[in-house]
Amino acid sequence: MAQRTATIASSVGLHARPAALFVEAAGDTGLDVEIARPGEDPVDATSILGVMALGAKYGEEVVLTADGDGADAALDKLVALLSRDLDAEDHDRRINGDTARHRGQRRLGLRPGRQGGTGRAASRERAGHN
Repeated sequence: MAQRTATIASSVGLHARPAALFVEAAGDTGLDVEIARPGEDPVDATSILGVMALGAKYGEEVVLTADGDGADAALDKLVALLSRDLDAEDHDRRINGDTARHRGQRRLGLRPGRQGGTGRAASRERAGHN
């Protein structure tokens, strides 16, 4: 069984978006991965409720364990993920307009943000009332 210790770098701790990203990455390994605060019982790292219930905060250490082929490499990737401020990276993407919706709009040749709206102003504009 492989084991690693990681320090939570996300400013909000392992909560909400950072927890979801971690759980997704843990699931993608295909291994039985567990996470725990030192001295506490481990939880399934693929369970969003379990991971959020840990209450791991910024700067705290967590212990990751995995069993199976490729466990060492998988844990190295998970440690690298937890060592980044995932919440700030997500915030920067949203501020810079790099959201999934905006990427889709750009693929369609639209300028992200205002075009293609569904509100009253957009309907009036399409009907030629503005």
